Amino acid sequence: MLTPADPELHDKAVDFCARELAEEINLSELSKCWVALKDGEVVGVMGYVLKPDVPVIRAIDVNALSLMGERLQSFFADMGCRGKEVLIHLARNEKPEQRCQGWRQVLVTEQHAVPADRYIVKVR
Repeated sequence: MLTPADPELHDKAVDFCARELAEEINLSELSKCWVALKDGEVVGVMGYVLKPDVPVIRAIDVNALSLMGERLQSFFADMGCRGKEVLIHLARNEKPEQRCQGWRQVLVTEQHAVPADRYIVKVR
């Protein structure tokens, strides 16, 4: 069991997250968490995790795409990522004809993929 270094600050951060975030979060699942305080009150929380990111996925055959999806599942399961998330890049500027005809069937129906709310920030 993890014990926070500062239990009072942890409790304030948990209360802040419960009140201010759209989704429930378990701070102990984050690799690192920062808490912003103003006059002793939490005014911000930021945390990070490392997630596998697949920057390219391309097939012109739906069976090949399906097999690659299963291979991806097996690989990350073998790597200890069972139950964790993997990011898959789909370029928003792609033309519909550039995507495999069955991409939605494979990613959404077979792999249960959902859109991810993300922005990319380059570290300076």
